[in-house]
Amino acid sequence: MQIVGIAPSPAGGGYWLASANGAVFASGGARFYGRAGGRPGQRIVGIAAAAAGRGYWLASATGQVMAFGDARKFKAPDRSHVPVQVVGIASTPDGLGYWLVTATGSVLAFGDAQHFGVF
Repeated sequence: MQIVGIAPSPAGGGYWLASANGAVFASGGARFYGRAGGRPGQRIVGIAAAAAGRGYWLASATGQVMAFGDARKFKAPDRSHVPVQVVGIASTPDGLGYWLVTATGSVLAFGDAQHFGVF
C-alpha cells in the first residue's frame, strides 16, 4: 500500500490518509466516510478536507474527483482541460471548493476556489 496524501480535519484533532488504491484511513477525531476502491486503473493522487471536517474529496490521476461525507460534488473537468496527469488536490480555506494541479503546473478551480493565473 502506498500513501499518497494527508488532509487535516478542519476541526482539528485528526486527519485522513489516502492510499493510491483509494483506501482512506481516519485517525484521531476524523471520521471515515468512504473509499474509492474497486475502480480498475483509478490511481488516487490526493485527498482534501471539506467544510467542517465532515467529508473529503479524493482525486485521481485522470482528474476524477470523488466526494464523501458532506463534501459537495462539482462538475467534472472536461478531459480537454486535463491534458496531463493530475498530481494533487487542495481545499479552499473554507472547505467549499478545491483546486486540482497537474504535473505541468496547470491549476483547475472548483466550487468557491478561484483561479489566480498560470504557473
